[in-house]
Amino acid sequence: MQKEDIKTYTIVVLAVLLIVAGVMAFNNQGKEQITVNPDATTDCSTVTSSYLKDACYFELAVKNSASNTCGSVMNIEQKDLCYMEVAVATDTKPTCDLIADKFYTRPRCYGKIAALTTGQI
Repeated sequence: MQKEDIKTYTIVVLAVLLIVAGVMAFNNQGKEQITVNPDATTDCSTVTSSYLKDACYFELAVKNSASNTCGSVMNIEQKDLCYMEVAVATDTKPTCDLIADKFYTRPRCYGKIAALTTGQI
């Protein structure tokens, strides 16, 4: 191998190692941020990424069957799904009324609860 080849090879290996280290650091940070203590809603407020914060509130609401926590989810589609998950888990039709999407998600919520009630699921 010539000196130029060794230099190029070394640079490529170092670049790959830096990329792998960066990906691993990012993955570990994400895991720490979405770890939720289901008994404390204040954990979610400390998450900086809006996507991960929404995921945190969603997970917390579903784990605790707490529709009021769904209200903290900023992404409207995620919020609607959160309300639907909690409504179905608690068999509570009024929670379906909180869903903004009146044309698909809200009727789907009512349908899931009706199917549970009649034993069709």
